[in-house]
Amino acid sequence: MPCLQSEAQESLEPDRETPGTREESCRRETVPELPLSKDMGWFFSPLWSPRSKTRRFGDRMTRDRVEAWLDDHSDFTRAYFLRRASAVSVPQSPMVPTLPRSTSDHSDQLLKAHYGGASSPLPFSHTNISSVSDRLKTLACSTPDWKDPFSPDVLATHSPCSPGSSRFSFPPCRPLSPICPGSPDLSHAPSHLLRPTAANTAACGHGEGCPWMMELLTGGLSWIGSVAELCQRAVLHVRGILAAESSCLSLVKKDGGGRSTLVEVIAPTALECLGHVNIFSHNYLELLRGIMGCVLATGSPMNLKDTSEFPKFDLDEDQPSDVQIRTVLSVPIKNHRGEVVGVVVMINKRSFEDGHISAFTNMDEKVLSNHMDVLGMVLDNVQLYESSRQEAKRSQALIEMAQVLSKEHHSFEVLLSKMAATIMPFTHAQYCTIFIPREQTSVIEDEVKRSVCQLMNKCSRDSDDMEAFNKYDERLLEDLAVYCGLALQYAQAVQIKEERRASIEVTQEVLAYHITAAEQEIQALQEVSIPSAESLHILDFHFSHFALPEELSTQATVRMFLDLKLVQDFNIDYKSLCQWVLTVRRGYRNNVPYHNWNHALSTAQSMFAMLMATEQLQTIFSRLEILALMIATLNHDLDHRGVSNSYIERSQQPLAQLYGHSSLENHHYNLCLFILNNAGSQILSGLSTENHKTALHTIKRAILATNLTVYMERRDEFFSLAKKSRVSWKSEKQRELLGSMLMTASDLSAITKPWPEQKRIADLVAMEFFAQGDKEREEFKIEPIEIMNRENSTRLPYMQVEYIDEICYPLYKAVSGLFDNCTPLLSGCEKNRENWLHLAEEAEEENSEKCSEPGNSYTQWEETQPEE
Repeated sequence: MPCLQSEAQESLEPDRETPGTREESCRRETVPELPLSKDMGWFFSPLWSPRSKTRRFGDRMTRDRVEAWLDDHSDFTRAYFLRRASAVSVPQSPMVPTLPRSTSDHSDQLLKAHYGGASSPLPFSHTNISSVSDRLKTLACSTPDWKDPFSPDVLATHSPCSPGSSRFSFPPCRPLSPICPGSPDLSHAPSHLLRPTAANTAACGHGEGCPWMMELLTGGLSWIGSVAELCQRAVLHVRGILAAESSCLSLVKKDGGGRSTLVEVIAPTALECLGHVNIFSHNYLELLRGIMGCVLATGSPMNLKDTSEFPKFDLDEDQPSDVQIRTVLSVPIKNHRGEVVGVVVMINKRSFEDGHISAFTNMDEKVLSNHMDVLGMVLDNVQLYESSRQEAKRSQALIEMAQVLSKEHHSFEVLLSKMAATIMPFTHAQYCTIFIPREQTSVIEDEVKRSVCQLMNKCSRDSDDMEAFNKYDERLLEDLAVYCGLALQYAQAVQIKEERRASIEVTQEVLAYHITAAEQEIQALQEVSIPSAESLHILDFHFSHFALPEELSTQATVRMFLDLKLVQDFNIDYKSLCQWVLTVRRGYRNNVPYHNWNHALSTAQSMFAMLMATEQLQTIFSRLEILALMIATLNHDLDHRGVSNSYIERSQQPLAQLYGHSSLENHHYNLCLFILNNAGSQILSGLSTENHKTALHTIKRAILATNLTVYMERRDEFFSLAKKSRVSWKSEKQRELLGSMLMTASDLSAITKPWPEQKRIADLVAMEFFAQGDKEREEFKIEPIEIMNRENSTRLPYMQVEYIDEICYPLYKAVSGLFDNCTPLLSGCEKNRENWLHLAEEAEEENSEKCSEPGNSYTQWEETQPEE
């Protein structure tokens, strides 16, 4: 589109036609067509085709006539070029419709209809027009609210085309054709700036090309330091073209509810005259705001040729005539989607001839609109760029914060310092403070939620001035604050974990001190001469711990390890063995009637007796497995509390919370592991790493197997295996199953002891069970099971018979069937069953005699019942 001088533009208007103009036009038609020069550049016309970059016109289609025709039909030109550029540059995108520009003929009606009354609200933000001094500023660079739609620091950062302004780059796209005839080749123009259609550009009155557009679209954005500066240069450029005395520009901001308001970017420049500067009165400023609000609401230009036609604004007539607003031209700034992103106003057009104020013409409106279309599209591209830059900046900030949080910090002070140091560069804050409540709370999340992060003094990167924090800074700080909260929560959790770890270490240290036998006791056991197995009767299946003095119980344990040659085979330090045995004995509670050290000793002796009596067992199990089984039997009830797993779970004791299932058995194993790792008791220190790991695994499985629930689940498999005529036992699974069954056989071996000992042990078991039943009745208000109900004490013989029939007898029968030398266990079980059955029968006869005695309530009740 040709670039015409302002005088020529005005001469094309019908209302400013001068004599001779038509004659000159006629004479122009008779001028022969001159050949097109190479430096003319490309220009648009209805006959232009994208398939051919050169197009010659007919004899009568001269360049001047084409340009004049395009100027007179700008609406068609705009729609055509928008459609053509969309087809060439973005063929996959739908054609963007253009909103028709409203001509100045409707300006008066639009303004009157928009305002209605003087009290009508205006969609205008008063952020930067609160004082006269603010209105004198050419650039309103201190409007943090305005920055939000375009950039967090957009008034202080370079534009997307500024060299070195960003690490982002846009891929080259197919360039569009140049804007104006005579303009330089734009093949190297940035594609993200040329994406707006060529129809949005027009003549500006500078002959060969619009310098502002050319520099903008050929990559000359290096001189644009900010959006405000871009808007300022555009407004100054067009104001010079249109010979306007003053101008202003505001951009659109949307609040949380989606309502659009205008925020001033370029304040109305003062009118200079007679060597002094005058400012607009309040009424004039309200007039400008009202006009801009009307243009924003309608999306159409407004050309006021005489503001005095609007008396509702009550303009200040006392103000000198040289500062009065007489004519106003305002157009919307739209992006490529047709959305209004701002409004520009030109004030008081001066004539080039006499300098008097005249009205803005339709051509002025077209020139201003086309320039603002380019500005709107550039602003839209800047917005897209700034959005991507903001996301990249946000991602980088979060990544750096995550890196800070991924490292271990020894104190809150160090963590807070690093978090603040990470936040400050991204927000350009001079100070960053993170507040944490002084009082300690029991819930970590509550404390984190009450933490506060505060930024102060945002520094400008281009000067030493301070800026205001904008919405982007607020959102970025909110995102970083989430990370800070997680960091504090994690740090507090780590701190609590470390405190608890330290507490556990202290507890273990105290436990190790109290559970470890005294040095004199260890030395005494180490120096004593250990009696033989025969003299201690530990080879006998009918061994009774009641006949063994307490000091001999530990010596008997040492003898078992010596006779099994475990000390020699695994290079066990003898003093460590003595200390370990004494420590294990101290690990059992003396106030528990049955599950105490005597029970542990009897269990270990039963395993020892089976291993020593049956040579086949020592062949089946490896030496390491035999060591593990002996350790497991001696430790299988460490720190037993005299209650069952069900009671521990029902009462929600810490053991149940810690292990979930098999609470007691897991606790026994962990305490066993603690003693094995205790200084001076490390009897497994001579093992290799692999053997040590295997031994601990075998010990754990053996101890867990003493849970009767596990036994009931696995015994059918063992019974089926025992019925086979021959078992190789080479499978590790089979050996593990055999070891589990032998652990249960050793644990229940009290049922195989001679009758006096069996009767005594049964009374101890009943005492322990009845005590648990009493607790359940008192604490849980429930009726305990029959075996734990003290009211059923007279039925103890019956319960013992059931216990032998359902639990013990099938196991000892299977073990004796596999290994003949273990038959004494089955024989002892059978004899005790007979004794318990005899007691049960005696109890039944005694009850029958009581019921048949005269005066017995039951007998009397029975005699009164009618016969059937």
